[in-house]
Amino acid sequence: MAQIRLQLVEAGGLFSRAIGRFGGGGWAPEYSHVDCVTSSGALVGARDDVLNGVPAGVQIRRQNYELWVRRDVYTLSVTDEQEKAWDLAVYSGIGAKYDEDAILSYVFGRRWHRNGDFICSAYATTRLQIVGLVPKELDFEPQGWSPNGVAYGLAYLGATVQRNPNASPQAPNASPQA
Repeated sequence: MAQIRLQLVEAGGLFSRAIGRFGGGGWAPEYSHVDCVTSSGALVGARDDVLNGVPAGVQIRRQNYELWVRRDVYTLSVTDEQEKAWDLAVYSGIGAKYDEDAILSYVFGRRWHRNGDFICSAYATTRLQIVGLVPKELDFEPQGWSPNGVAYGLAYLGATVQRNPNASPQAPNASPQA
């Protein structure tokens, strides 16, 4: 069965908790980050930090690259063509920069965004648009979607959710799955 998966997580840091709260939180859990999961299990998403030697921006990261307060995997049943298109779409943005301006929008209630740069939820949303699961014309730009908004959208699309407690991170020298 072909599928598209996304990892939504709640991190424990102060900034991450603010993203969960200001990004449409107020329900449990308050997600602070989303990664696209490829058919091979690689995680691709936008982050603002260098983590385990992987630079900021849209990058491939290994499974369990951070210890989460909560980690949930949302799965959509799709056609074989959509699954292939998902992998192509997810890998196509690797190297894009992180959009610091868009993340500040949550705090200041503005629509700030740099074209071609992404926050994690905008990256996931645009990949879902490319595959045809989310309309390309929305009432607001993808940078307005928080990780919680992505979760709402996935629930609307009929995603199943696998709720996972913390998994122990792999050794720091583990390589990404590609």
